[in-house]
Amino acid sequence: MKVAFVGAGLGALLTGAYLAREGFSVELFERLPRIGGRFYNLPYKGYTLSTGALHTLPHGDSGPLGRMLKKLGVPFEVVRCEPPALLKVGKTYHPFEKFYSLLPLWDRIKIGMISLFSRIYIPDVSFRDWFYPHVKNELVRGIADSFCGWSFSLPSSEVPARHVLKILQNLPKYGMPGVVVGGCSSISDGLLSVIESEGGVVHTQSEVRKILTRDGCACGVVTNEKVRADIVVSNIGHTATSKLLRHPPAEYFRIVKELEPSVGVKFCVSCDSRRNELDSTSIIFTPHMRIVCGLVNVSSADPSFAPNGRFLIMAHGVPHSQNL
Repeated sequence: MKVAFVGAGLGALLTGAYLAREGFSVELFERLPRIGGRFYNLPYKGYTLSTGALHTLPHGDSGPLGRMLKKLGVPFEVVRCEPPALLKVGKTYHPFEKFYSLLPLWDRIKIGMISLFSRIYIPDVSFRDWFYPHVKNELVRGIADSFCGWSFSLPSSEVPARHVLKILQNLPKYGMPGVVVGGCSSISDGLLSVIESEGGVVHTQSEVRKILTRDGCACGVVTNEKVRADIVVSNIGHTATSKLLRHPPAEYFRIVKELEPSVGVKFCVSCDSRRNELDSTSIIFTPHMRIVCGLVNVSSADPSFAPNGRFLIMAHGVPHSQNL
């Protein structure tokens, strides 16, 4: 069977590599001159920036993505740190997993009771609405917004509680993210090699203008020419995908129009001084900062990310208005 992919981001490359290994005929079409989407490197004045992700792999090499890459034979190296994450409160730094010690005893008891109850029932509410009516502690709220902003590019008031709790439950099992040596490109390029070694084809500067359908099913794409396929996989998001369909299903189109995308801002900071708390690859969560939710010194893991004698700090935050 033939599978055509719209876009060649990490999701498409990963899926394409798996299907190619399983004997499918795969063909990817990317409108940009490069692959990788938000998971690739950008060289800039001697620095290695990234197009989206902060050169980190979710849960490091032991999480679901890391295990999938190993199964595909993609070589990669992840640098982890101990502690994996720090919490900056005022001018001091604390291990993230021990944030309870910063709270009054009664708040600690209430959080423990809420966490215990969540094993039985999690209401269909946001993460903030799940805990804040019971624990009206501004530090806890700041930590929640910092963690959600880093993980989802959303404040805790816009993330379902069950999603955050699932991630928190997985952290002891898989660990925190780790910095990838060589950056995001090393992963995307490795997946491209798998696809090509299995006879798959990846086209860059090849924009898909239409998804072909027949009897309500996708049957190909239109680029500079028609490409027939048994399956079409879109990696460009719901809104952009719906615009490629001549007659999108009414209910699907209605839901897509109501979607609000998450929005994150990444700051790449160059510095030439070394501070102890930044001399590691620990993620530093910043609950008292207005926009920045967290930061990481990626050049501690891989010095090639920055020119000799300098460091590259990558920070991520959530803007509080549409006016960037």
